[in-house]
Amino acid sequence: MNKIKTFALLLAGAVCLSACCEKQSAYPKAEGSIRLLQYNVGVFSKHMENSMPMLADIVQELQADIVGVNELDSCNTRHNSFQCEDFAKELGGWNYQFSRAIPYKGGAYGNGVVCPEAFEHVETIMLDKGAGSETRCAIMVETEKYVFLATHLDHKDEATCINQANTITAAVKARYADSDKPVFLAGDMNSTPDNIVMTTFAQDWNIISDTTVLTASCPNPKVCIDFILALKNNAKYEVLGSKVPVCFESGNVETASDHYPIFVDVKL
Repeated sequence: MNKIKTFALLLAGAVCLSACCEKQSAYPKAEGSIRLLQYNVGVFSKHMENSMPMLADIVQELQADIVGVNELDSCNTRHNSFQCEDFAKELGGWNYQFSRAIPYKGGAYGNGVVCPEAFEHVETIMLDKGAGSETRCAIMVETEKYVFLATHLDHKDEATCINQANTITAAVKARYADSDKPVFLAGDMNSTPDNIVMTTFAQDWNIISDTTVLTASCPNPKVCIDFILALKNNAKYEVLGSKVPVCFESGNVETASDHYPIFVDVKL
């Protein structure tokens, strides 16, 4: 009898999980919208040897149109491969750009952007180390309809984070302050929604991603530190919705990385 009860409970749990995935993993995207995705992938090896195929499946399941990717290795002794390029290939031959934040173990470490669209302009914004842990960077790409940045701010020193936020904003405003092209910034900001770093950003940016769901560190996230922002310029866009997706048919998001992905759907 005990074995029967145990089996019944396990079966009920499996049915519940299956229903959850079936219900949540679709994450429908409105026709004509653009899905912006922020993802700290943890060099594709936080909880498993190589999570790149699973992460590519997750990105494709979400129907993302562009992805800001944090924590990428490039041809170093930890991962002797160009992870940004490999990830783009895994997605079916997307375009990609990588910006080196620091030299690392004979190679590099930094941020990237992957997107099926072509890039009209690419720029790296270097961010001072200050009293923080290491030099950081933001990568900025311009497509036909919008501009998109990916960054990963310092995790050690708040004043450094504020300086890095101001550096990004100044560089972006120098080029797009009076533009009617939307500018979106995706990143692991290593700051919570009510932190001074995010209130600093809020002077020139609108936070358009969901800030009510914890994003790191999986599998038991404790903080929301991943965001997508939009520059306050002359651009017109409509935010259709934002989610932190946690259930997928294509893989276990809690073992794919130590961060959840976060997306925002916009209509231009």
